[in-house]
Amino acid sequence: MDSKPKWLTLEFWAAILSAGALLIVTLGIVSQEEANTWVGLLTGLVAAVLPIAALVLGYSQVRASALAYGLLAVETPAWMTAEFWMTLATAGLMVLVGLRVVDQQQANTWKELLGPLVAAVLAIAAYIRGRLQVKAAAVERLALRG
Repeated sequence: MDSKPKWLTLEFWAAILSAGALLIVTLGIVSQEEANTWVGLLTGLVAAVLPIAALVLGYSQVRASALAYGLLAVETPAWMTAEFWMTLATAGLMVLVGLRVVDQQQANTWKELLGPLVAAVLAIAAYIRGRLQVKAAAVERLALRG
């Protein structure tokens, strides 16, 4: 099993950023009030992004299973996938929130509206993945017989 260097892990960079943020607040470079504002903004951002990330990962897993089982002929170029466009739209919206073009109240409204939709799509993706596994097993069984 290949393992990547520790400095390339998410955990490493999260720890570095957390320590840096703590140092900046402790040294008084950023006031506690400004730090609280950033914490609120980042918490809202994470709460808005997590459901979309789960949706993208679920959808990708379904497509990967279909490809692995031979139910898709070829892999689609990255820029032509739904995952790419969902990720791009999410990143764009988060930039707009960060630049304060879209305020936190508007972002919260969109998060509340999209939450049930994301949950529904994840349920559908899980069902499709299960059906793909059953179909793949049937195809594999037929191949072993023939």
